[in-house]
Amino acid sequence: MTQVSGNSNGQEGIGAYCEYAQRCLAKHDFAGAVRAYTMALQRDPACLPAYIGRARAQMKQGNYQESIDDYTSALKLSPQSAALHQNRGDGYYALGEHSRAIQDYTRSLRLDPQRPRAYFNRARAYLAMGDQQSALIDFTNTLQNGSELAEVYLARGDTYFALGDYASARRDYTSALAREPNNFAAHLQRGRASFTLHDYNAAIADFAMATELDPESAEAVHYRGLANMALEYHGAAIMDFNQAIEMAPFDPDNYCRRAAVYNNIGNFQQAIEDCVYALKLQSDYAYAYATRAVAYKGLGEFQQAIEDCTRAIQRDPTDAETYVTRAIAYNVLGKYNQAVTDCTNAIRIDVRHPRAYVNRAIARLEMRNHRGAIEDCTQALQLNPEEANAYYNRGIARSALGDRQGSREDLSKAAAIYRAQGDQAKFDMVRQTAERI
Repeated sequence: MTQVSGNSNGQEGIGAYCEYAQRCLAKHDFAGAVRAYTMALQRDPACLPAYIGRARAQMKQGNYQESIDDYTSALKLSPQSAALHQNRGDGYYALGEHSRAIQDYTRSLRLDPQRPRAYFNRARAYLAMGDQQSALIDFTNTLQNGSELAEVYLARGDTYFALGDYASARRDYTSALAREPNNFAAHLQRGRASFTLHDYNAAIADFAMATELDPESAEAVHYRGLANMALEYHGAAIMDFNQAIEMAPFDPDNYCRRAAVYNNIGNFQQAIEDCVYALKLQSDYAYAYATRAVAYKGLGEFQQAIEDCTRAIQRDPTDAETYVTRAIAYNVLGKYNQAVTDCTNAIRIDVRHPRAYVNRAIARLEMRNHRGAIEDCTQALQLNPEEANAYYNRGIARSALGDRQGSREDLSKAAAIYRAQGDQAKFDMVRQTAERI
């Protein structure tokens, strides 16, 4: 260590060591600072500034336990210091001892309730322990105590997002962007919130800005593809997933999402090829099996669709849509009991899934459970008043029960929706059915 001038046996010498240590800190020579503070403490074991300075230098080097030990020594000398409790809490947080970190942040805030960084760091510790509600309160306290930084709004927005409050999340991301207009994470997350709120055009705008800020972000391009897909901009979605695949060629989800677009435009063989490649990358990927099942269904290969749905469900039994896909195939093959079971499972997972009710109604119609079919179609229409298939099948069920007037009303509504959708084949089918009633 460079020679320190001064009387090394007195307070002047201790001060010289501390001053030298501060110069080391300024030069990011943290090891040198530790040595100098240690020399000071050898001469005065009660030197509070030396403990604090050495704790900071240890923290900078990632020596978190040593930093905690020094802050503990400092707190023995100054037990009412809010700053020392906060700093020791940072050490515990860095070590992953989140409960002890929370205890120190709480002590700090009892001593000084207006420490925004203590609230912020305690919020992060709460998040690490899975306590999102407490974290949300502390992020709000951070903002109320004068720290209206973009990182705070971004963190609170992420917490709202995790709690499913997407509107509040989007407001916080907007506040973050008002402070840092070029914040990549805020644009990406606001785009995700907008997407979840079905504001797809707003989502695309944010994802586009995110790709400008980070042209290497496959994630932003992927999400933009999802938004384009939701708007049925099939060409744009395929271009986005093509780009995402170029940027992240080993991510199976990009291939599966492109396959889903191919399914939507009737290019089922290409969809199957993408799913096959995705499964080469990840053999247990449920979504790849589920997407390939849709393609097989589109090709009329219903048994293969059922087999792929089964593989998907074995890997992820929580996806309602896969049960509905398999139920459709079962209905086509005349396996109505299995179709009812699958639709019932789908409804248990997602009680607001209109197509699950419609397809259970179709199976019940074939099983001559006309009242059950009517109940299912009515439930589907409460969820989606534009569900033409529900009107059509309810009309059939009502006719079977002798309600000709109700049947004609339902078939008329189904025909009007099919016509508005430009589905001439189904419109003609409904008209012919109505003529026979």
